[in-house]
Amino acid sequence: MFKALIIGGSLGGLAAAHEMRAVGADAAVYERSAGRMEARGAGIVMQPEVEALLVRLGMSAGSVSVELHERQQLHIRGRPARYAAPQLMTAWDTLYRALRDPLAGVCYRLDSALRRVGVEGFEVTAEFADGYTARGDFLVAADGIGSATRRLLDPAVRPGYAGDVAWRGLEPESALPEDLRDLLTDRFTFFVSP
Repeated sequence: MFKALIIGGSLGGLAAAHEMRAVGADAAVYERSAGRMEARGAGIVMQPEVEALLVRLGMSAGSVSVELHERQQLHIRGRPARYAAPQLMTAWDTLYRALRDPLAGVCYRLDSALRRVGVEGFEVTAEFADGYTARGDFLVAADGIGSATRRLLDPAVRPGYAGDVAWRGLEPESALPEDLRDLLTDRFTFFVSP
């Protein structure tokens, strides 16, 4: 059995742990957050690869999603443009729990900020800020946009601004006026502005 060190314990890291276990690896996940992972919001469109992973884990995508039937584009003037676009939507915390719970017996270490990566022969070593060291056969960098792994392996590479901004928010449904609730219910809604 080979050992995979997975840096990053959010959705990508959890999915990587499941994939590594599926091919016979002993997977260990290292997350830099010191406490419980906090919710990252809603509005995640269910992708076929995630649905396939959930099925392999004995779940259906529908068990962690809601089905929307339409998309609509709001306009600053005029009526919304609507079209049929059935899709499943989920939320970060729902998907996190669905991927995390089946890994109850897998090493999932919090407060593990990566400080150094070393390779010697066929072994990779990950050293963390608290002095803990892990060794494995390979390392998976699933630590997101501010990747410590990327920064350590290639300090010259920096993520760049793509030129787009998106604002998203959550509001309790009960706080919305009825006409707005009717406009938004069961639809994926966009408003685009220069």
